[in-house]
Amino acid sequence: MLELGLAENDEAKPVVQKIEKFAMSSSGYTNPGDYEDFIQGNPLDQLFGGHEMSDRALYEYVQENYPEVDLEPFTDETTVEDIEQALIEANVGIRDNTYNWAYWGPVLVFQLIGPAAEEPYSEGVIIVSRHLGGDVRGNYAAPRAFKLKTYAEEVPWYDVTLGIRIETDQGNLWVDSSDVEGYEFYVSEDETGIWEEGDTITSNDLESGLDWDEEGVYLW
Repeated sequence: MLELGLAENDEAKPVVQKIEKFAMSSSGYTNPGDYEDFIQGNPLDQLFGGHEMSDRALYEYVQENYPEVDLEPFTDETTVEDIEQALIEANVGIRDNTYNWAYWGPVLVFQLIGPAAEEPYSEGVIIVSRHLGGDVRGNYAAPRAFKLKTYAEEVPWYDVTLGIRIETDQGNLWVDSSDVEGYEFYVSEDETGIWEEGDTITSNDLESGLDWDEEGVYLW
């Protein structure tokens, strides 16, 4: 258990005055200092490395690797959405929604197929739709497909680190999180004296160890 080193009186807690978030990517596809742009502005081809597949390329990939999927004959009217629906009906690959991971990035629903569905450090294909706002159960853009050389190194929920700078009346605190839920954090520097460099803490520790009563300032 971490010792906060604070008096029992909440007034001893550092008062949070400002918070800044940073999306940091090893591949450099997004502006490291612009978290809001990462959440709302980056197009899918930047988030997934730019290797977009055409309708026909996706169709041929599925046809070659998943003969059990009941595909209609390819025509000029065939879309990524048609192919995705056939994959869903055949229960092929992994399907998930990043709603619970949206602390650090955009809400996406995706279908992952290929060897990466079994081994993250393998190639694969991801079919992904971006949420356009409102109820998370609906209102998604048309799906697009991207070829991934290595799933675990090219999707943002593995590649991106969330950095947070918290400004308080007792100094600044810098923490980084690499987990998909933004729950565990590594303390890189703490001027408040609550934690030490190298400590691993959680979002609960941040919320209980600091005073968040300042109007309009919150962790999430």
